[in-house]
Amino acid sequence: MTVKVLTPDDPDIFSEAVALATSYDLPNNTRALGLWPQEKEEASKLSRRQRSYVYSKAESILSKFGYPGKDCVLRTICEGAQQLSPADNILTEVVRVVLAFPGDHPAMDEPREQWVYLGAYNAGIQNYNCPDLYPACPFSLIGTLMSLRPTV
Repeated sequence: MTVKVLTPDDPDIFSEAVALATSYDLPNNTRALGLWPQEKEEASKLSRRQRSYVYSKAESILSKFGYPGKDCVLRTICEGAQQLSPADNILTEVVRVVLAFPGDHPAMDEPREQWVYLGAYNAGIQNYNCPDLYPACPFSLIGTLMSLRPTV
């Protein structure tokens, strides 16, 4: 994804580009959609696993840039739950959907990381101060994303 934007804080910078690449397997059956009550648990489990995969990739990317990847992703999940509302614009909606961790509790056989992500999401829902919860992360990724203005 490449987005051309103007940064409002620095008039000397005309544009920035962000490019990330990853592959994502689309569901190949309707069971992954959770359309039937007996499939809802399986769909939630799949959704948590997929989000955990995306979060781990984001952690890795942030770590390569010298930031504490885990803390920054947790802070982003927390702030996203507080600050992103449905249908502001397409970019906001995509980010909101990716950061919205499924609210039902992970099963005991699921990785511990999923409980950590759920904790960050619930902290945001309950309006905790996300920067205080994750002080190792020096910036707000949500704040940075929301300050970008797409150009035509």
